Amino acid sequence: MFVDAHTHMELFAISEVPFEELKGKEELIKYLKSLKRDSLVAYGLDYEFNLNPEDIKDVNYPILLIYKDGHKGIINDALKKKLNVNSYILYENQLWEVANTLKPKGEKLKESIIRGIERAKEMGIIEIHDYVDEEIAKIYLDLEPEISVVLMPYYESYKKVLEIYESKRNIKLGWVK
Repeated sequence: MFVDAHTHMELFAISEVPFEELKGKEELIKYLKSLKRDSLVAYGLDYEFNLNPEDIKDVNYPILLIYKDGHKGIINDALKKKLNVNSYILYENQLWEVANTLKPKGEKLKESIIRGIERAKEMGIIEIHDYVDEEIAKIYLDLEPEISVVLMPYYESYKKVLEIYESKRNIKLGWVK
């Protein structure tokens, strides 16, 4: 039984690319090119792939691949042009701004979080401390998940999260990030 004390469940849930099953950069590129997507944001890229922007420039839909540490991402030409950003490598705040434009919204976000909770349970995680905005906090409050969730609002969202928070089984408030 584990506690994940630093979760971004929406990223954990959108790990649609099976990075751990792909055997090297060439296989990853082939996989990405085979997808028929409008756009893709995928979390879990390993530095061992040694991926660079040139490798994914020919993927014909906007793509953001976020490294496992969650502090760095790589985008392709299609996304660079779409968002009018200067770099193919994104860090911290810029990375999160771009991820937020691409991540699922509404019902799709809810479904992603449900999938993430299921994966956490499969891994033996009994409690997560998730960084949330108002939308994600509301999803948790509506779900009443089977695992314990500590809502840790981002600073810019904490007042709105406090306004909607109500004490529920398995859901607590944590600190502000």
